[in-house]
Amino acid sequence: MAIRNLKDINQAERLLIVRRKKRMEQQQKMAQENSQMQAQQAQQAAESAAQAKQQELQMTAQLKAQEMQLKNQLEIQLEQAKHEMRKEIETIRAQATLGFKTDDQEFKEKLEVLKEDRKDDRVDIQAAKQSKLISQRKDQRGELEETEKEEGFDISSIIE
Repeated sequence: MAIRNLKDINQAERLLIVRRKKRMEQQQKMAQENSQMQAQQAQQAAESAAQAKQQELQMTAQLKAQEMQLKNQLEIQLEQAKHEMRKEIETIRAQATLGFKTDDQEFKEKLEVLKEDRKDDRVDIQAAKQSKLISQRKDQRGELEETEKEEGFDISSIIE
């Protein structure tokens, strides 16, 4: 109804008051709905921010766990490599020790053979001299010739 068409002023005033109230109620309702919408949006934004923060914390924790796992794996590999190196070093040491022992043993054997050879030479020389003396006493047979003359000890024959 149009207010201008009304002839009664009081009735027109009351109609205006009613319309103003309706409009004010409508505006309040709209304001309330807007504030509720804004509150919901703020709540959703807060929830999504919290969710993003939680995901970020989970990713950080997961990355730290992976980092620790990789670090542990690297330490294990490093210790295994160190162990292998120590093992190789000990093997080389053992081989070197055995090599020195075998060289030492070979040296002792050569020295023993040399002593035996020298002893044999001395026995031959002594036998030749005795034979010479005996044959000179009896004049029965000729002198035996000395096979080798006495020489000094030659170390170069050992170090071949």
